[in-house]
Amino acid sequence: MKLYTSASVTLLFSSADAFFGFVFYLHWNDFALFGKDVFNYDFTHATFELWLFSMLRVVILVGATLGIIQNPKDGAKGIKRARYPVGLMNIVMILYVMAKIMLYTEYIDGNHDDDPWFLTLGIWTMVASLSMYGLWVYILQEARPSKESTLHLDDDARGLINQDEINERSCSSGSDTSSDNESDDSSGDDEVDGDDDDDIIKKAKKKKKSVKWYSSFLRLMAYSKADWPFLLVGFIALSCAAGGEVFIPLLTGQVLDGVIIESEKAKFRNGIISMTFISLGIGVANGVRGGSLSMAMARLNQRITNHLFESILKQELGFFDKTRTGAITSRLTSDTSTLSSTLSHNLNICLRSILQMTGYVVLMMIISWRLTFITLISFPLIAVITDVFGSYYEKLSRKVQTSLANANIVAEETISSMKTVRSFANEEGERKSYWNKLHITYLLRKKEAVAYGLFTVISSVCDLMVFVVTLFYGGHLVVQNMLSGGMLLSFIIYQLELSGCIEDLADVYTELMKAAGASRKVFQLIDRKPTFMNEGRRAPRQFEGQLEFKNVSFAYPTRPSIPVLKDVSFTASPGEVLALVGPSGGGKSSCISLIEHFYEPSSGEVLIDGRNVKEYDHAFLHQKIALVGQEPVLYARSIQDNISYSLQDCSTESIESAAKQANAHNFIMHLRKGYKTETGEKGLQLSGGQKQRVAIARALVRNPQMLLLDEATSALDAESEHLVQQALTKNFGTRTVVIVAHRLSTVEKADRIVVIDQGTVVEQGRHQELIKFNGLYARLVQRQLLGHDSDDGQDDKERLVARKNLSTRRKDSSASSNSSNGVENDISD
Repeated sequence: MKLYTSASVTLLFSSADAFFGFVFYLHWNDFALFGKDVFNYDFTHATFELWLFSMLRVVILVGATLGIIQNPKDGAKGIKRARYPVGLMNIVMILYVMAKIMLYTEYIDGNHDDDPWFLTLGIWTMVASLSMYGLWVYILQEARPSKESTLHLDDDARGLINQDEINERSCSSGSDTSSDNESDDSSGDDEVDGDDDDDIIKKAKKKKKSVKWYSSFLRLMAYSKADWPFLLVGFIALSCAAGGEVFIPLLTGQVLDGVIIESEKAKFRNGIISMTFISLGIGVANGVRGGSLSMAMARLNQRITNHLFESILKQELGFFDKTRTGAITSRLTSDTSTLSSTLSHNLNICLRSILQMTGYVVLMMIISWRLTFITLISFPLIAVITDVFGSYYEKLSRKVQTSLANANIVAEETISSMKTVRSFANEEGERKSYWNKLHITYLLRKKEAVAYGLFTVISSVCDLMVFVVTLFYGGHLVVQNMLSGGMLLSFIIYQLELSGCIEDLADVYTELMKAAGASRKVFQLIDRKPTFMNEGRRAPRQFEGQLEFKNVSFAYPTRPSIPVLKDVSFTASPGEVLALVGPSGGGKSSCISLIEHFYEPSSGEVLIDGRNVKEYDHAFLHQKIALVGQEPVLYARSIQDNISYSLQDCSTESIESAAKQANAHNFIMHLRKGYKTETGEKGLQLSGGQKQRVAIARALVRNPQMLLLDEATSALDAESEHLVQQALTKNFGTRTVVIVAHRLSTVEKADRIVVIDQGTVVEQGRHQELIKFNGLYARLVQRQLLGHDSDDGQDDKERLVARKNLSTRRKDSSASSNSSNGVENDISD
């Protein structure tokens, strides 16, 4: 229906264009004008070519309409490809008419007869040319939805292209995996996954993107509401500076006339005085403008970076599992800096140029409207050129941002793991990898440079041609006493300044497109909603720590099709030590993550005190639960700050007490600065065992009701492990303790042992019970003690010997080294 409506409108306009073209050209019915204009052609009075313009517009529009009706898909593509050629053709028509009218008015000034039909047809030609281009764009926009009825797409299908889903897809699959898919925000922004027949979705997405660039800046301005005093002062100063600069060329012409024309000597003195005061005012206003707007943009950068970081902190852990750290830091540093610096600089130039252009055009019209028409000839051409290059530049800028993020990922990974790189002597490999990423960025920036250079050449040639024509015609007006020499000089200065403003706006447009690409990525990340929220509000006074896994199944968000836990159920009561054992990759650490509410189960529930863990307040839950992981992370702070991390009021006595319980106090006091010693980035200044003991102290200082130990003593030597386990055992008390461990010495004293294999609970019980059961746990113990698998047919006598050997080894180890935990082998190989 829309297709036929647009076709009807186009045909109606073509009919009107043909009718008025004939009527205005023939003066209703004077057919003799054909012969007169053809055989006695006079450029300033003949309108034959204007009538031909009308016929050309009719033929093109009718042909395009028929093509769209016969073949909507290919016709729409043809309309799109011909958009700029058609626009250029209409610009040429308008400029041609302007030139005829301008020369025609010189005859009127010379007391020649005025011909109303000439002016009427000329004005109609300009209006019809503008209208034709508008209809051409209208057909382009309306032709694609016509395919919607051809494909019988319903509202639900069209709903696939709503803005929320586009943002979600861009953020969750584009921005989040920019390191893995270089086409993020390049080809990915321009196309939607699917067949070539999905033109509707592609077109609708592009249409939304076409208005998105300025919506991003409107949103940036909304972020700057709190800075309105700085912005107001800056805009007032900018207006004063721009207004003062507008009058400088006019005063220059008056000064010149005062020098040349004897009767206007007073203009020389008054012009010099005025220019002096205006110049001083401009200097002060420029300083106030620059300082105020820079301050406002600095505050904007701080605010938007903080909002972005806040949004990142709210994301679920699955987001960080699939998002590279380099990509996130690139958003926080590179993109936000691009936003603030580009916006500050270019918004300043943009507003100043617009104000100056307005003043220049007004004064140019006052000086000579004829010369102004000649100057304005370059405006439509520059607009079309800027539109073409601006769109191309925006796509390139998005690709550059993505390639930089990819390079940052490589650099971040390499720098953060230099020991691994050095140990494998892969410095050259990492350098080449980083070079390859930088080379991709270089190639994209080379395209940017070529595009910018070509744009500059075209716009400069247009400006030069207009300047030459203006100088030639202006000299003609001076000779005809229609303009003074001083005013011609003022006009030429205005023209040069106007050309500079246009070039500045063109540069600003490309830079703003770059900022738009960066802002789109930033706002997508700010607006990204976590797949689950820590919105629980439950914070009871009594928190006992009764744990229950109730038919829990789970798969990581990065691998949703691979289940990690399958219908897992077990319980742990306060004062009870629960050990999770089993082969590596069985799902033990995943259970710890679910207790911490790092993820949510696919099905089933994780209950604490009979309540789903997601019902508890986030801060409250993690005050009551403390986790010590196999690879504890320390921050680049002092040991004291690491132990008291996130605690507002933590006394020195509490810190030292927790360190003593974790067997960390002695080594800390041997350090030169004691508890004030800096641990370095990720705790690299400490050994693995020292880091683990500090992490244990960080957990114990909170006096948690539930203690989660995920291989918490794996990096300790036998002596330290024994001491730490003794300290932990003394402090278990009424706590619920969940231990993930492979060492037999850690597991055998647990009140309950849950054996997990391939995501399912295969055995539960105490150590002796599971040994007698002769299942997976017994085999794991034998592997640890004997160093090999036992045959399925091994008799009970051999098992008793193995258990007797276990007891003997533990006694010998305790007597000789006071370390009952000397067995270092891994239960799960």
